[in-house]
Amino acid sequence: MPDETTYEQQELDLTSEDEQVVDEAIGAAIERCGAWIRAKRRLPARNRHEGYGLVADVYQDFGKQGKDVKDSMNKFLDILSTTDARAVDAASSLHNSAVKAVKAAVYLAAMAEVISNDLYRASGGASPIEDMLGTGDFEDVEETEGEEPEMDPEEGGSGEETE
Repeated sequence: MPDETTYEQQELDLTSEDEQVVDEAIGAAIERCGAWIRAKRRLPARNRHEGYGLVADVYQDFGKQGKDVKDSMNKFLDILSTTDARAVDAASSLHNSAVKAVKAAVYLAAMAEVISNDLYRASGGASPIEDMLGTGDFEDVEETEGEEPEMDPEEGGSGEETE
């Protein structure tokens, strides 16, 4: 019987290339929306109360858009016993509602990220990378005069000096 302390959980990424493209597009949309939010706001959120107020306004719109998607889906369900022509209208309505919900979700995610960054900066804490840089847990490199560093051919260098 294997020892439980040596057990290692393996994870296999089964995300398709198309899903990865969608994830990247959503991430890029959130980033651009966050930049737009930062550009249009006059002041950052200074505390959790201000942050909550800003996010709550956006969340309220997100909830409304989600309700519209649900209503469109119910409309689609209601017309199943009728003609396909009415289904086209219902599917189009569902599409429009879903697009608005996605837009609201991207805006909510961007606002939450902006507020998170505002509150992090307001707390005066160092970022994780700043913490790591401040620990001094790096090896010191000795300076050598007159010697050129060798380039690894796999990193684009030939390993030979050129003049």
